[in-house]
Amino acid sequence: MKILFIRHGETDWNKNHKIQGTTDIPLNNTGIKTSKESGIKLNKFNIAHAYASPLSRAIQTCKLMLEGSNFKDIEIKIDERVKERAFGNLEGFSFDEYFEAIKNNKDEGVETEVEVFNRVKNFFKECYLKHKDETIAVVSHGGCIRLFLQLENLIPSREIIKTNPEYSKYKSIHNNSIHEIEYDGNSFILKNFDI
Repeated sequence: MKILFIRHGETDWNKNHKIQGTTDIPLNNTGIKTSKESGIKLNKFNIAHAYASPLSRAIQTCKLMLEGSNFKDIEIKIDERVKERAFGNLEGFSFDEYFEAIKNNKDEGVETEVEVFNRVKNFFKECYLKHKDETIAVVSHGGCIRLFLQLENLIPSREIIKTNPEYSKYKSIHNNSIHEIEYDGNSFILKNFDI
């Protein structure tokens, strides 16, 4: 199975460097424009199914990208397991405020990295049973994508990325980026990062 793991387009909270988590922030005008334009990148694949997180920014992105591609008629299926990590009481915080709160143990209701990883992996395992020889597009979120890629050892850890210039391309999961993964039921292989 081929997985196109896609981050949603830009929102105002992205632009203002605020923690979104499961807060339902829609795409801004830039996010709408880039989602329409980046749909053309899907045409080099043979997409059979499309999934999106239940958050409106992911659903909007999926819809706009499909409309901008050869796959306009694909129905979008919604799945909770690919929504963004829940950041509890820290949603809406700036990144500086977030790291300060973490340092002082003032983070309530924050989903663990392992919980996020497990739900995404279970989603892909279930998809494999239905779409073994097909390509699926999955529109999700930056934190969710990063945690899956890192905990599945498809990209280096944050510490290695920060300290080793050789891995700087893995520093950001950009809005509208597509990450091509192959899964054979046992192993995940990252074929392309940030198409």
